[in-house]
Amino acid sequence: MLRFTAVIVASGLFGQVYAGEIANDLNDYGISPILNASFLHLENPSLGQTTGQTENVYIINYGANIDLSKTLPVKDLNVHFEMAYIPNITNKTFGSTVGDSIFADPSPYIPNKSELQQFTVKKGFLDHKIVVEAGKSSPSSYFAKPLCNLLYSCQSPLLPSNPSLFSSWGGTLDYMINSEYDLRVGGWNYIAEFPFQSGWEMNEQSTGRTYMASLFYQDQKERNNFGEVGFFRRSAPETNPLTGEQNSGYSGFYINRKIPISKSHEINKTFKVPGTTFFEQFTYSFDKGNAKGLLFTNTMGLTFDSFINSRPMDSYSITLKNYQVTKDKQNQLVNNYALNGLNYNVDRMQTLVQLDANLFVSPQFIISPYIVYSWNTSSKNSYDFSKLPRDGVGFGLMGIIFLDKLF
Repeated sequence: MLRFTAVIVASGLFGQVYAGEIANDLNDYGISPILNASFLHLENPSLGQTTGQTENVYIINYGANIDLSKTLPVKDLNVHFEMAYIPNITNKTFGSTVGDSIFADPSPYIPNKSELQQFTVKKGFLDHKIVVEAGKSSPSSYFAKPLCNLLYSCQSPLLPSNPSLFSSWGGTLDYMINSEYDLRVGGWNYIAEFPFQSGWEMNEQSTGRTYMASLFYQDQKERNNFGEVGFFRRSAPETNPLTGEQNSGYSGFYINRKIPISKSHEINKTFKVPGTTFFEQFTYSFDKGNAKGLLFTNTMGLTFDSFINSRPMDSYSITLKNYQVTKDKQNQLVNNYALNGLNYNVDRMQTLVQLDANLFVSPQFIISPYIVYSWNTSSKNSYDFSKLPRDGVGFGLMGIIFLDKLF
């Protein structure tokens, strides 16, 4: 991991000498490059079903935002292109071997290859009051974006988005009601076999559609005061985990809110009382027999600004997560354990507390450690019913280097 990071940093610093000149040349043509490298390390010393597991994921993102109005006689026309390359990944089965509802559920299954993340054309009308965007993308790029301090760790798995590394044909329509309220709708193909496609397929093997709509609020005077309420529908065949019956999909709603509570106050030249922000993300399914096996997820917590004057960009947070499986999913687990002679008595609600931080090594390099403890741990994602899940500790470490910010 450290070697990978060192290579990326060295490559970035080597090119920094020419960064200003390159940036000016690209800007003349309306090109804003995208180039970053990230890693993710996960461990579960005592949490979940099979403990002592680790996973490492390395990702390189590259692409560009292109403002075509600088080279063509057209206004408000942009192209967004982005690829993800996975140079290495270890223990792709981490999510299913740990098996719980929260800590391991976001664990990515990503084949070692390049994936198209986004290739869209965006056009603004009426001075950007209406914006249409279409092409290859993922709903997670537009709806229910995470609010917490550690973005990767708090996007609800109940949302019907393809994972953000995988794209499909779709589009959005954005209507700015006024300076504070924004209404957006969107629709995409649902690709059930998304890990095994490259994203460049013209004739996608879709099994249904994903539809989303939301109303977004942003306080114009306070950037940390915003919220979103949205609805989703996945119209694709699903199998009830208990009965085996098929339905036509599932739907639900989500509410995201972020509110500043207090501002920072300087104590002395070294320390300050950090500013505090409250956030909450609630997601609920109307369909209690959905294949995801979740009835609702709720993530709430506090984010604190840096308490050290010389490190103004750092931040910390404490988060409480409650995920409840459906009755059908719980009964399925109970039945499967009973076949192995085990009594499954874990509650439907798994609760987890998380401590994390974003630490800026430099403006271009962020390290994000986090640690969790789980109660009433579920085995929702496991395929092994020979042993019960354990409450306990899990931790992770993420890092990202924004090489494009060197330009």
